Amino acid sequence: MSEPQPPRGRSAPTPTGTPRQTPAEVAGRLLRTAAKHTYDPALAIDWDAPPEPGHWYLQPERMSLYATPTWHRLSEERRLALSRSEWANMISMATWFELTLMQMLTGQLTARDPASPRTHYALSEVADETRHVAMFGRALGTLGCPAYRPPALVRHLGRAVLPQLRGASLFAAALLIEEVYDRFQREAMGDERVQPLVRQVSRLHVMEESRHIRFAHSELLDARRGRSGAVLEFHRQLTAWCAMLAMTTYTNAPIYRAVGLDPRRAAREARANPHFRRTMRWAGERLVAFLTDAGMITALQRPLWRRSLLLG
Repeated sequence: MSEPQPPRGRSAPTPTGTPRQTPAEVAGRLLRTAAKHTYDPALAIDWDAPPEPGHWYLQPERMSLYATPTWHRLSEERRLALSRSEWANMISMATWFELTLMQMLTGQLTARDPASPRTHYALSEVADETRHVAMFGRALGTLGCPAYRPPALVRHLGRAVLPQLRGASLFAAALLIEEVYDRFQREAMGDERVQPLVRQVSRLHVMEESRHIRFAHSELLDARRGRSGAVLEFHRQLTAWCAMLAMTTYTNAPIYRAVGLDPRRAAREARANPHFRRTMRWAGERLVAFLTDAGMITALQRPLWRRSLLLG
């Protein structure tokens, strides 16, 4: 089976300065790339391959409880089971956020020129995300894992915050989901300790999400240009709240219950874990650098970004 090959190096343009191409030119180039490098997960992934004994679903050093007292008490078998739950949670959250962002994106397309390549690429991205959601769902079914729901606070506040996303904050929120998860996936897909299914799903997702990241960079910089101080500050604050809410999902309590741990106690221990906090800063460093250079993170938002764990 021929596997998709991800792009080498950084998946997005440099965050500083003005894009070398106009947003329409960027969208046109990405449309041409999508025409050549779009994959059907049903065919590109070997869904029938059995899991490899002793292989991880998420590398141990990237797991939330790694090196904690609880971690040291867990047997190797329970650590592997926890890695399975944590990866299942990641793709469950990716599903929820991608479906939500698709709704936000398609809602804005009604006001856009249907002849524009930017509109055409946005529709192409919705098609990609539709396949990704189906891929994540099939992966959950293959693992026999539940589809985890976001914490209640994220669901409730999300109903108030997410409908406000538009322009700069919409594309910043898209990057928040895509860039952080992309960092985990790029590392996992080349690690032979990780289950083949996880590596294949990660490779395909990285391949197609790299286009989404480039598009979001271009659109965010265009949306941010020329905005007034008050409007821009609204988008900054909205993005910071999204960051804080989204990152709480990485320590979603039910993943610990699945391996027999006290879910609330384990989630608290995970969020206080210095090793995990370093991992989250590592996962978010490219995103934070881009958004800072783009003027989307200032001193006023830094407390919320610290609570997200993406900023030290």
